[in-house]
Amino acid sequence: MGSATAALFKSKGYQVLGTDNQQISGVDYSVVGDVADEGTWQKITAVIDENNLEVLSLINIAGRNYFDLITEAKKSEWLNMFEVNVVAMVIGIKHLVPYLRKAPGATIVNMSSISAQIGTSGYAAYVATKGAVDSLTKALALELAP
Repeated sequence: MGSATAALFKSKGYQVLGTDNQQISGVDYSVVGDVADEGTWQKITAVIDENNLEVLSLINIAGRNYFDLITEAKKSEWLNMFEVNVVAMVIGIKHLVPYLRKAPGATIVNMSSISAQIGTSGYAAYVATKGAVDSLTKALALELAP
């Protein structure tokens, strides 16, 4: 999903900075790292600063999903999923808000899922993280509104 989004923005003439846990192609700038790691976002802001980039949008797409019935739930998987699907968004937004505020009309897009609204058997952790993303997005819309 991230590659397709990057390709769409590139086709519209935008420069794209992409982040993944492995090298990615098709973007103007690439940072390899874990989006749930504060250090990765420090690398991203360094690339922005070094190249004097204008940040018009932050699109949070990274996500994890595990299948487990609640009776088989593993704490480590739940924590990892919340870290990647929710906490990473918070860290990224925290680091990029100062740049986004400089660009009129800048946007933050947080990828969620219809599963947050309807639920899916065997995917309680995923559903819970996407519900958290929806709530986070609503709260930040109020907090960060111009």
